[in-house]
Amino acid sequence: MPSQVLTTEANELSTYVVRFTFRDENGDLVVPTSLTWTLTDVLGAVVNSRTKQVVSPTSSVVDILLTGSDLALGTFAGTKRVLTVEGKYTSALGSDLALKDDVTFVIRPLIGVS
Repeated sequence: MPSQVLTTEANELSTYVVRFTFRDENGDLVVPTSLTWTLTDVLGAVVNSRTKQVVSPTSSVVDILLTGSDLALGTFAGTKRVLTVEGKYTSALGSDLALKDDVTFVIRPLIGVS
């Protein structure tokens, strides 16, 4: 299944917030026991050294803040970026269950921004 594409564009070199909401197999909110995020271009190249960034504390709703160099266009492939979260959670089905999700968003180039 393809990544969800966010409809709100990020402005180049600005600030952008991506919200993730975590639910278990029953659709109930769940708090991950561990959580990291990685930012890449669509070809998988890591942007701004943002790989396996630890989220602490975790919550059932997490806002990931991207700023400045996270939203630079530079030498990366195109204007699309992929934000991937990975973690573990516990539910009635067991402990340390894998949690993985991603979203794709577009960076809007700004004239005169360097």
